[in-house]
Amino acid sequence: MRVCTSITSAIDLWISHGLKPGSCTEHLLRGDYDRALQHAHPLIKPHWNDHIEYIESLPEECRGENYDSWKGETVDGTEIA
Repeated sequence: MRVCTSITSAIDLWISHGLKPGSCTEHLLRGDYDRALQHAHPLIKPHWNDHIEYIESLPEECRGENYDSWKGETVDGTEIA
């Protein structure tokens, strides 16, 4: 699987601290793959399906319809209230 490290780093910060990612990553996390592809760097487009597979492997609590309610996790892995 080839996934851009800039995207995985942004997702790590999103999950751990609730720090909003850039537009491509945000659309990926929201499940809006067509719109995310419009914002994607040309170098990652040949590996686009790997990015979707990676997103779909993430916990549902922090993506899709739960994107707007996600606040991040604390150090011990519990959700920030």
